[in-house]
Amino acid sequence: MTPGKPVLVKQAVGPYTGKGDLADECEEQVSASGVVESATIIRVYWQGVAGALGGNVKFDYAVSA
Repeated sequence: MTPGKPVLVKQAVGPYTGKGDLADECEEQVSASGVVESATIIRVYWQGVAGALGGNVKFDYAVSA
């Protein structure tokens, strides 16, 4: 990964696996953005669109070429 490259980050569609159960999943919408900081680190900033969140959130991402 090249530092400074943008990262497309979006909230993954559930149900999620390996983290609690369906009742633990966050039902609120999340907005997120990311950037490559180093060859091994992607920094992601996210927040609930309508405020506070409750539950697990999973993200999908793609690093720009």
